[in-house]
Amino acid sequence: MANAEDEARLQSCLKTIIEVVEETMKKLSGQEESGHFSVDGALDTNIYTFTLDAEEEALMEKMKTELEEILSQNISRLSILSRKYLLDFLYQHSYDYKSREFANPFNCGILKAFLNDVQQMLASLKAFQGAFNGIEGDVKDFLKRFPTMKDRPGLWGTTLLYSAARNNHANLVRYLVSKARCSVNAQNQQQIKRALSKSVKDDYDFVPNPSAGSTALHGACFADHVDIVKFLFKHGADCFLRNHADETPIDNGGTKPNIIKYFTENLILSYSIKTSELPYLPIREEDEDYVVDCFWEYKPFKEQKWFPFSELESITLQGSLIVKPEQEFKREIHLRVRAGTYAVSLIEFLRSGKEVDFTQKFAWIRCRGSSILNFNCYCLWQIMFSKCPNAETEPLLTMLTIPTAYDSNFKVQLDSWYFCDAKTSAQLDHTMKYRRKYIRLVLSHVCHDELLFDFQTFSFTNENGSITGSIRWIPKRISNNPHNKNKIIGIDDFQTLANLDPVPLTTARLRHVLQIDDSMSITDDDELLKNEDEYDSDVDAGDIEDNDDKYIDMNEIKILT
Repeated sequence: MANAEDEARLQSCLKTIIEVVEETMKKLSGQEESGHFSVDGALDTNIYTFTLDAEEEALMEKMKTELEEILSQNISRLSILSRKYLLDFLYQHSYDYKSREFANPFNCGILKAFLNDVQQMLASLKAFQGAFNGIEGDVKDFLKRFPTMKDRPGLWGTTLLYSAARNNHANLVRYLVSKARCSVNAQNQQQIKRALSKSVKDDYDFVPNPSAGSTALHGACFADHVDIVKFLFKHGADCFLRNHADETPIDNGGTKPNIIKYFTENLILSYSIKTSELPYLPIREEDEDYVVDCFWEYKPFKEQKWFPFSELESITLQGSLIVKPEQEFKREIHLRVRAGTYAVSLIEFLRSGKEVDFTQKFAWIRCRGSSILNFNCYCLWQIMFSKCPNAETEPLLTMLTIPTAYDSNFKVQLDSWYFCDAKTSAQLDHTMKYRRKYIRLVLSHVCHDELLFDFQTFSFTNENGSITGSIRWIPKRISNNPHNKNKIIGIDDFQTLANLDPVPLTTARLRHVLQIDDSMSITDDDELLKNEDEYDSDVDAGDIEDNDDKYIDMNEIKILT
């Protein structure tokens, strides 16, 4: 933390500035009573056109001169850290350090904003020290008065949440996230060039600073505060954000056995690839290489269990879903095995037989892994209930939709696929993208139980096991007929496919269309490609409700027998 003597000098400078401004405001108002110009009042939005009479102008000019003298006398006495903090603030109010002058004159509208900002800066010194030391009262009082500071760095370049997490103040961390609505992914102050560009490591003036750009999760992992790591992770903290030393929180906890154990239990390390290493990147849409890391599985129509396809069958299925620009997408492929020949619909992810008794061989298929990583393909999520109280037991081949409003007549149809709504799909997409193993969701129009979704097994269950089921994804489909080659025209789930030439929507197709026309035409599918945006707006880390810890960890899971 900053030197006490240096901090005292900064406080004295700020207090003197406040006194000069308040005295000027008293004279302008004709009131001798302190506080007439309330900092809580509305600020003048037309601050640059405020007209002053000669007497007021003289008062403003006198105050400006006094402030310049105060700053001239004090700035040089401050440490580099305190000086930078003060000058960064003054720069916003047109102060030129070289000339030691304010470039623009003051008026009443500017004055109120200026006073509020100086008072905020002064109060922040105590509050950020309080976050470092775990003094909850100081932090709460500060945020009650200045709530916009909740995610901004203070004198030492760190956020309130980072300081609290780094120093193991668990109660304060819970307050900042759950009550003050601090973003779990707010980063410490960054070097401006590093913030704007990732390719400045070789610049002669760039010195890696591990604290700069770090999040609360970085600090908690580095200090081996595993309980705080669990709390932040459950509230959506990003394991892959990098600080200025190019470290992720996982890197910071790399020598801490408890931290590594926790991430190993709660992240997807892989599916078919054999590895014990923790991931270092989220699944990114811009990556063009295909990675085979999945399991192809099938579930006979009236059975509960999923079975793996053979290695040869899996290779065939894997290749069939990779569609390169010059290739034609096959809606149906044939698998030849000892038991006979099977047809597989890559539109419905349904296997059926070709013999006379083909109706006895229906089976749903799925790819257990990421659609983006394995196929560079966007997807739609589906869920299937295997067990649910008061459900209809006869399975359907028809794909259903989860109601988006209360329906008193709705009953769950067991062993039938339901398309997820846009919000649920967004949350599932986000979980897969950030390689999280678990997420807890409530499908309020289906059942009131909280469901635990397991992305390693592609299954879900409620706490007591009375509700169980499976999840899968199917490719998002767009039209690829001659009229739509350079467009993205979504195909409705219940729309006839005649003359539409359906193909999976790939990341390459999206980039191609965007390059042709930035104002691309998307029709017939208002939900297309908005999953991530919807997730960000609905589940922003800074807007999490008190009990909204969706991301469960391994230690909280009850084993069902």
